Amino acid sequence: MFENQTIDMQEIRTVLTDAGHTAVGFATMAAKKANDVRLDFTGRYDDSLVDLRHQALEIVKRAESVRVDVEARVEPVMTKVVERLPQPAQKLIQDAAEAAKELQSKSYQFVVKSLSPEAKAPVAKKAAKTATPKPAAKTTAPKAATAKAAAVKATVKKVAVKKAVKSTAK
Repeated sequence: MFENQTIDMQEIRTVLTDAGHTAVGFATMAAKKANDVRLDFTGRYDDSLVDLRHQALEIVKRAESVRVDVEARVEPVMTKVVERLPQPAQKLIQDAAEAAKELQSKSYQFVVKSLSPEAKAPVAKKAAKTATPKPAAKTTAPKAATAKAAAVKATVKKVAVKKAVKSTAK
């Protein structure tokens, strides 16, 4: 059957070259399509992230306004109660209130800054692998306020225990 046919090596080479070019073309088209799908997905993800940050920021701002309203209502009552306490307790309550306000202010600023539109979006995996990590910024103010609040709390407990001991000794 194949006895009378001659094999032309040039024709075989041409057919194999065309097949290789076709395979490379299909692979290129598939890679482009995969990249288009990735970019589309990434774009939707980034848009969703921006929307979520915006919603979270609005919730934080509403919560802050409610906190301010509650504080405005509670502060006059607390002032009257604190005035009835002994002088050392008044000082402790005032220190605790100042520490709490400082901690609240720093926390609010941190959250708002983290959720603001200017905050950086997540970095792509490839860029994250090649980037050198930045050292973490030191945040001593919230830690100092927390430490001060803990110290005030401990002192308030000591005063309460001393007062309880005195009242039971009488």
